Amino acid sequence: MDIKLSLLNQLRMEKYVDNSHYTKRAGDVLLNRILAYKENEVSADFGVLVTKENIESHLAKICADREE
Repeated sequence: MDIKLSLLNQLRMEKYVDNSHYTKRAGDVLLNRILAYKENEVSADFGVLVTKENIESHLAKICADREE
């Protein structure tokens, strides 16, 4: 495997133990966002509140972002 590709994969997986288990830190950030707890520790661009009013536009944005 190319060293650059290996490093890129490591950077992408920094919040995960393996391909389906995230780290405690990642879990803490997720719970903090969901529970509105320690909000100063959560990046402002982490997560989107999806409601019945915005789900269609949110899904459309995800599709558009994938095409870029």
